[in-house]
Amino acid sequence: MRVIKLDRDTKLEDLVATAYAAPGPGSGDVVRRAGAALLSANPRLAGLAVVPNGTSLVVPAVTGLTVNPRAEAPATAGGELVDGVRARLKPAFDHLRDAAKRDAEEAASTLKLLGSASFKKMVQEQVAAAAPRVTEAVKVLKERQKDRERLLKVLPAVLATVRKDLDELDRLRRAHPV
Repeated sequence: MRVIKLDRDTKLEDLVATAYAAPGPGSGDVVRRAGAALLSANPRLAGLAVVPNGTSLVVPAVTGLTVNPRAEAPATAGGELVDGVRARLKPAFDHLRDAAKRDAEEAASTLKLLGSASFKKMVQEQVAAAAPRVTEAVKVLKERQKDRERLLKVLPAVLATVRKDLDELDRLRRAHPV
């Protein structure tokens, strides 16, 4: 089994020509079977117009046709996926870490304001009934802050685990090509 990337081919016949070496004259039936085999192996091709460029497609063996030498082994195509995930992992981790830090800072600032004597006095003077809600909000914010602190503590370990799993996936993919 081999893999090709969808690249500007807009008709199934074009994909057949990309996936398989040119058949000899009078091979219309073989080309039709190749198109059916591509559709069977890649059901999303039924809506070919909406399949994004660069999508990996399985090229099944078809009696009477030779798979185009340009088609890649799945291990090679899978490497691009692993590399792509690996490349996006650090920016995603950084974004999550930064968002958690901002959230923790906002929670700390809000807790400081809510815990201040002047705020409590204002609340007591203006709306005595609001005091229980403020106390509850403080509890919720403290829990939220604790959650963010726990998240910040585990994020590096999560990142390390994901990287390790990606390395293992890559190793297995290379060790067992299809």
